[in-house]
Amino acid sequence: MMMHDEQHEREGFEVGVHVHLQPAADNRRDRYEVVVRGWQEGKFVLADMPDAEGAIETFKVGTEWVARYILSGKAFGFKTDVTRVQFHPKPLVFFSYPESIEALTIRKYKRISTFIIGSVSRFESDGTATGDVECVVRDLSRGGCLIETDTALSVGDTIALTFVLPNGEPLKNIPGEVRNTRPAGEKRFIGGIMFAEEAQEKRPVDAFFDRVDAEQ
Repeated sequence: MMMHDEQHEREGFEVGVHVHLQPAADNRRDRYEVVVRGWQEGKFVLADMPDAEGAIETFKVGTEWVARYILSGKAFGFKTDVTRVQFHPKPLVFFSYPESIEALTIRKYKRISTFIIGSVSRFESDGTATGDVECVVRDLSRGGCLIETDTALSVGDTIALTFVLPNGEPLKNIPGEVRNTRPAGEKRFIGGIMFAEEAQEKRPVDAFFDRVDAEQ
């Protein structure tokens, strides 16, 4: 029976947490979600094998990953690699225990309610973009926005948004990442988007909120 370390839990690690994985290789855009089932400090972290097509082939021993998750209002990340896989009685993956876990308090941006018609493109794992689909930007902040669309999004998707700011300034293909999703009625979906912080396309958003802050 595996026991988790209480001190490490206080630092931001917990059994049952959902961890989002991205290959460490720069030329791969795969995204997977796993659930941590336990660990032994200094040796391994145990997680469910992702229930996704190609996962068994992808999670080979020796493959390197970047792991990210959110817990108690903080974002955490660490680097790891697959050390072992097992398939019976349940598919599980053993990752190397991280040398360090980085923590960053999630920024609390001011949000404004909006109802802006725009479009969103999603990038496939090979870097090609899907066609634009209509979306509604329901709220907006410096760091991201909430969109509603009739196309399902997945956590970790890389996307590009095109819409017009409330002051009339157009934004084209502002890059971002889907951080959370949920259904919004029949064939409608909500996605929480985090903008790429250093993207040039994001500058008009920062300038807009600079003006909003100055007026208050």
